[in-house]
Amino acid sequence: MNTDRICLFTDTGVLHQIKIFDIPAGRLKDKGQPIDNLGNYSSSGEQIAGLFPAGYLKGHRMLFTTEQGMIKQVAAEEFDVTRRTVAATKLADNDKVLCVKKIEQEQELILRTQEGVFLRFPIAEVPEKKKGAVGVRGIQLGAKDKVEECYLLTGEEEAIVYKEKKISLSRIKPAGREEKGTKLRI
Repeated sequence: MNTDRICLFTDTGVLHQIKIFDIPAGRLKDKGQPIDNLGNYSSSGEQIAGLFPAGYLKGHRMLFTTEQGMIKQVAAEEFDVTRRTVAATKLADNDKVLCVKKIEQEQELILRTQEGVFLRFPIAEVPEKKKGAVGVRGIQLGAKDKVEECYLLTGEEEAIVYKEKKISLSRIKPAGREEKGTKLRI
């Protein structure tokens, strides 16, 4: 609908909203317009961590994951604001939002670090926080390690390619939140 908004979450912990009505209509072969020109988002200092239509989020929860292993659930209703730019999450020093995903209660979360450590645990172990909170630790990281990717398991067989090898995510041993995880032998 033309009254809806696009929610753009960035790695700096900011939510930018763009009204659908402000997006210019174009023809089929037009190149389009940069998203920088439509709102307050600036691609020179921020990277996109999640992009959702606002109507798609109603009644759901969002999962925030940072590079330093902090995670939290936030009710999507907290992002139903009239301002174009608001703080979506609080971050520690030298931390970035890695990904923002819409979640279901029965899913499992898998965190993968730079050094190849995987940790799988139920999403129910992640507490729901307000958008102004930092979150809780999801994984214990090594001294120079950081979270590189997060995956949501829905129950069916899912596979990824890691270091040129196909890995089935459902074969990763389940553990608890805030553990060290397991390093896969590849």
